[in-house]
Amino acid sequence: MMELNGCVVEQLMWGRKCRLGKVASVNLLDNYLSLVPRLPLKVLILINLPHLNYLDDQSVIQALADMHRPEADNLSIRPKSYALIQMCLVERKDSTLHVPYKTDDLRLVAPLCQLVTDLNIWVQVGVTDADLLSLMVLKRLSKLRVSCAPNGSHRCSITFDGGLAPLLKVRGRSLISLELVNLPISIHLAIIVECCPNLKLLVLEGCTYSTPARIISKRMKNGFVLNHLEQLKIEGNFVFDQALSLFMPTNSFSSSSAPSLKCLSVLHCDNLNDDVIQEICQFHPFTNLEYLYFSDCSFVTKKGIDLFMNEDNALKRVKIYSCEMVTDEDFAVWKRKVKENNWQLYVEKE
Repeated sequence: MMELNGCVVEQLMWGRKCRLGKVASVNLLDNYLSLVPRLPLKVLILINLPHLNYLDDQSVIQALADMHRPEADNLSIRPKSYALIQMCLVERKDSTLHVPYKTDDLRLVAPLCQLVTDLNIWVQVGVTDADLLSLMVLKRLSKLRVSCAPNGSHRCSITFDGGLAPLLKVRGRSLISLELVNLPISIHLAIIVECCPNLKLLVLEGCTYSTPARIISKRMKNGFVLNHLEQLKIEGNFVFDQALSLFMPTNSFSSSSAPSLKCLSVLHCDNLNDDVIQEICQFHPFTNLEYLYFSDCSFVTKKGIDLFMNEDNALKRVKIYSCEMVTDEDFAVWKRKVKENNWQLYVEKE
């Protein structure tokens, strides 16, 4: 892979194509382009390098959309498709470099970039359910992150039933990673479990969840389980109460719906306590669990964490942060136990 240096960038900016033949095979441009505040350079690069796989630039979606609007100049000579496999739509912290999102930008861009596998959407003013529905054309989509700024409900116009759920019903089976963060909308975990059976990573942070646990359990008993799930991160009491069903047995003859879980992170959850952990561990042996992280869980004690520490588990790292009922003496006891049993386990207090 060749490196696109400043000289070639300058030539692209001024439309000089003397070296484009050599540059056409470039697959990755670094953050150099992210420092360019105006769109003309990005437009030239995308036009001249349609086989580009990666463009590390946060306004690439807006740039492509502007290039392909019906009123755009020279629309007929624009590439009909692009080879980008990763795209992000986020807001820049530096407002001078931020390119505002226009409603339908995603609708214009998605059909042109059907090779995209990794998509990161920061929900902002202008992003609607229609934009999410337009992503159904991304048949190779495997990683999806949809997030919003904390306390950013005034910017969020998407819904679960009208946008996310229909998208997951069409493309959920291809997803191996799904992250929903700080979305001020009501999310149905049961639909995620049913539509995304091949997830390996599931992150649920700071969202509201409205599906009753009994409905989630019913879906699981009907065979909707997350057999491939390896990493689960949940934050907040609402999320945790829903996610409990992931650890309950799907029927009287089976184990929980996440038997392959390797990494479990629970943050900011006062509903997690020793009794809940004991109930979970009765149904889920956590035999594949390698990483355990509890942060700001006020009612977890050594008794609950001890339930994860036994010779049958594959634990390699336990990290506890701001759990006020876990003491320094508890950490000292664990370290002695690890040494006495010769476990390959690192217990960390952040």
